[in-house]
Amino acid sequence: MYLVKQFPPTHQLWVAPPSGRHSWFIVGTLLTACLALFFAGTALAQTSFTFLYDFTGVNGSGSAPIGDLSMDSQGTLYGVTAPQNGRAARIYELTPPTSLAGFWTKTNLYIAYNGFPVGGKLSPVILGKSGELYGTSTSCTTAPFQFGSCAFQLVPPTAAAGAWTVNILHLFQGATQGDGSHVGYGKLAMDANGNLYGVTQSGGVSDLHHTGIVYQLTPPTTPDATWTEHILYKFQTNSFHYPQMNATLGPDGSLYGSTRDGTQNGGVIYRLAPPAVPDGAWTMSVINRTVGGEFSGGTTQLTVASSGTIYGVSTEAGGAFALTPPVVPGGAWTISRLPSNTQGGPGRELALDENGNLYGTDYMGQTVYKLSPPATPGGTWTYMLLAQFNQYQPFGRPLVDSSGKVFAATLAGGLGANCTVRQQPVGCGTVFELQ
Repeated sequence: MYLVKQFPPTHQLWVAPPSGRHSWFIVGTLLTACLALFFAGTALAQTSFTFLYDFTGVNGSGSAPIGDLSMDSQGTLYGVTAPQNGRAARIYELTPPTSLAGFWTKTNLYIAYNGFPVGGKLSPVILGKSGELYGTSTSCTTAPFQFGSCAFQLVPPTAAAGAWTVNILHLFQGATQGDGSHVGYGKLAMDANGNLYGVTQSGGVSDLHHTGIVYQLTPPTTPDATWTEHILYKFQTNSFHYPQMNATLGPDGSLYGSTRDGTQNGGVIYRLAPPAVPDGAWTMSVINRTVGGEFSGGTTQLTVASSGTIYGVSTEAGGAFALTPPVVPGGAWTISRLPSNTQGGPGRELALDENGNLYGTDYMGQTVYKLSPPATPGGTWTYMLLAQFNQYQPFGRPLVDSSGKVFAATLAGGLGANCTVRQQPVGCGTVFELQ
């Protein structure tokens, strides 16, 4: 026997299988009855789909959750919501149920109200060694008339049910300090020593130009001391510049990222290598510079495999790609395009599992997909459609845990009836699981 919940005509009809889990399958059609989530193809028929949480937009729930979740050793998920329709951004946690019949529990850890130390638009957060969270924001303040983008830390409470504490690690102030402004989107990178790495989109050389920097934030050696900013590289107006996405830390300790090409109509994939001697200069080099080709324009945040291969997605071309390191030092990197579906995806950042499979969400194509590597070198990658949405808008990099479960978020859809587009309810977003 199936349990059926009927909602108003403008919302959804949900059917829950008798498994006792919080698994909801959408079975209606949009139009006047409901929104639809449908599965197609062999891969979808073998996929178990579970909604973990529906954002409602009221009573502190928030709306428009952004992908690129983080997970701790207990399976708790951490994410952020976007500021939308007067709602402040939030940092939240989703705690898994203690029994098969239980529900995931959402808790707001921080609400980024305007005027608070950290407000504005938040980047996805990463976990530190002691359970603290790190991220960036577009609007922060440390004192009256001291405003700017910032990197921040959110520290868990020392007592049960206590409040998390937010600390501003660094306030960016543009060309005044030479450290840029307008923090890049995407997760910060963290190395084994707890150093944080990120980019700013503008400032650095001149506030009049979209140049930006790559920076390192070093933690203090004594408690309650301040973090130290190191500018690793300043982008130049006569070359590639304006890095919209944060850089990714590779297995060799280098930072890999993408920018616009300042002299051509294309995009640049760069490598910023650490110094060979202590306190030396970092070395910038171009891995790939495309001019009007299929990978032109900016890319999303890159993913770097242990082999050194770089994976990314061109936002303009709408295609995933791989960049293979040269066989000999100083040689050329090899670029190849990975399969896409007929609707133009993949369209967002890629996640990499232990077996070399890639996972992504296609915001425009409304899909979650998997790319499997060839069985033999030089073979063809396999594109597999895991889920197809209508009006749900999956967004951001999926998270793949050690058991192969895939977690991701949608900006819209779900049971929340308080989020509208053109006065039509579209849902306030969801977090879901695929396995």
